[in-house]
Amino acid sequence: YPNPASTHVILKIENNELTNFTYKLYDAKGALLRTEKITAYETTINLAPLKPAIYFIGIQSGKEEIKVFRIIKH
Repeated sequence: YPNPASTHVILKIENNELTNFTYKLYDAKGALLRTEKITAYETTINLAPLKPAIYFIGIQSGKEEIKVFRIIKH
């Protein structure tokens, strides 16, 4: 949240232990822009340097993809 966003989104992990969680940020063409380890139950993802567009955030535990979110940056 929030979505759509202008400067950042907050990724909130609930009901899980933070063991080996990462997020990957992709553009609409599928190009990987950023990979970061998730170390807290709430993680702020900075979108300020990105231009307005649609992005995707994939959440992984180890090598298993758990969920993908579509983010609109305006």
